Amino acid sequence: MTAYELVSMVRRPADPVEMIGLTQVREIGVVEVVQCVEAGGRPIGLEQSALPAALFPRLETQLRFCQHLYPVLADYGFLITRVEDTISVQAAGEAVAGKLGCPAGAPLLHVMRLSMALDGEVVERRSAHYLPDCVRYSGAVKIA
Repeated sequence: MTAYELVSMVRRPADPVEMIGLTQVREIGVVEVVQCVEAGGRPIGLEQSALPAALFPRLETQLRFCQHLYPVLADYGFLITRVEDTISVQAAGEAVAGKLGCPAGAPLLHVMRLSMALDGEVVERRSAHYLPDCVRYSGAVKIA
């Protein structure tokens, strides 16, 4: 069974990349949610999501322990119907390695995700790192 441990949640100004990918973030900024993904009692991934703060005014009181983010977004009326993932391999930095219990520099699966609601609005920009021996990814492959 997969569980999600809330590591941190902060409201902050949007960075330049988030201003391009997310709507409604210039004035109010984003809510940054960091969750550790666990399976079998051990950490297997670290997900850092940026959400438009204007769309989720009470998120801090609604994201419960061990809960995936998408059901909470659905409570706000944002059903995630499409995602665009960019997948690569990246060396573990010190902070991520510490959370995942792997050596710094170890190869990790890196997934950059844009999550879109039913109306096509991008409501999440995620950067995630996973231990490659603990996850399996399936989806269409597009060669650039």
